[in-house]
Amino acid sequence: MNYKKQINLPYFPFFTGDYKKDIKLKLLTAGEKGFLLEIWVVMWESDKRCYLSYNNKPIEIDLLLNLIDIKVKKEVAERIIKKFIEEDIFSIDANNMIYSKWLIKLEGISKGKTKDGRQEKKNIEN
Repeated sequence: MNYKKQINLPYFPFFTGDYKKDIKLKLLTAGEKGFLLEIWVVMWESDKRCYLSYNNKPIEIDLLLNLIDIKVKKEVAERIIKKFIEEDIFSIDANNMIYSKWLIKLEGISKGKTKDGRQEKKNIEN
């Protein structure tokens, strides 16, 4: 995991309203939602933020299952991830790497708030 990125954005802004309004997410089971949240955390802390990436390569399912705090059989995890892709919760890039558009949107919001906060601090100091 890339800890430098964690220092810059140590959290992802979880907007409950957006989460609750997203019909694709509402239709997930409780177990799938928990699995999704765990994967989002891995993606957020990944060396390529918002991607299931380790050393700039796709994370293998066995490594993913070691990184999350939910015990899931490999076959079940593969089925759920496939569902996330089919439901357009996750996407796959040209390098066959799974990523989350939802997290990419949140990363943009976080970076904007961080930049705005620094600018506001400069304005106060001047």
